Amino acid sequence: MPTVIIEFFGTPGAGKTFVAERLAESLGARGFSVDIRAIEVTRAKRLKRVLTKGMLVIRESITDPAGLWSIVSLIRACKTASPLAAIRLVFNWLYLSALIRVQAGHSQFMILDQGLGQAFWSSLFYGMSSPPQALVDGLINSRLAILGIGTWHVIEVQADSELIATRIASRQHGNSPLDRGDEQTREKAEKITRQARFVLDRFIEGKANAEISSFSNRVEALNEAELDRLIESLTQSSCAR
Repeated sequence: MPTVIIEFFGTPGAGKTFVAERLAESLGARGFSVDIRAIEVTRAKRLKRVLTKGMLVIRESITDPAGLWSIVSLIRACKTASPLAAIRLVFNWLYLSALIRVQAGHSQFMILDQGLGQAFWSSLFYGMSSPPQALVDGLINSRLAILGIGTWHVIEVQADSELIATRIASRQHGNSPLDRGDEQTREKAEKITRQARFVLDRFIEGKANAEISSFSNRVEALNEAELDRLIESLTQSSCAR
């Protein structure tokens, strides 16, 4: 049975990794096999994280040069402000593609605390232009087909600004474009989240093997009832396919 990919996207600091971990634990407790390699990489120390991602990126570049060109085309269409930012974006797209390619098929569910949707978010955030919808559709469609994704669930994690600021300040792993903490950057991030959601909604509309939903993470304690509803929805729709 093809792996069900569950990935999270949203404004940095909304709690994507936190919710992904709780979801993985709950699915595992219900007897499902769950791949959490992406979360493990996120939580790893910096050197190990960079080395792991680097090895996967090299592998993906060799395995799928056509995919590399599609990613570069999207980044170019976004008109990224600096060459360094463009390299980082390409690196991230390749890492996610490689991770899914390597891990998919080994479990019923694969959970990505940051997946293709978040890679697209970053492409918009660091770019100066929004790419054509057809270009986005083509890239994501190719990723879903080539990487053997059975069902693709995208979950936008939402949180209020005060909670996001608190999480950013206490972050121990990784980095965020909101680390500077200024109001202008925060407003830009929220605008990009709405823009990315609009594009993803248009892509997913009418697709039988893809869904998008929202999860409210607006309080410090996770809403267990909402998490249970999310799990029920994910398992029911996956079984139906």
